Amino acid sequence: MLADASPLSILLAAEEALFAREYQQHFNENDSKPARIGKPVFLPSHTSTWGVLLVHGLMAAPEEVREWADHLHEQGFTVYAPRMA
Repeated sequence: MLADASPLSILLAAEEALFAREYQQHFNENDSKPARIGKPVFLPSHTSTWGVLLVHGLMAAPEEVREWADHLHEQGFTVYAPRMA
């Protein structure tokens, strides 16, 4: 199964697994936000080879740049907003 996977899908799966593991490890019921806020955002384009890397601020999270990501994706760009941990 892994032999059929693309390098991109392998990297994205590894990033999601790392996020899930770290979220579970550091989760604090009183302070932690929902997982969707910190999860990396990847929106692939099927029509363009251009991409945009959105980087959030130190105390922010990928979900906080989601509106920009969605807008740029609607314009045809591949968009990636990684988690800056």
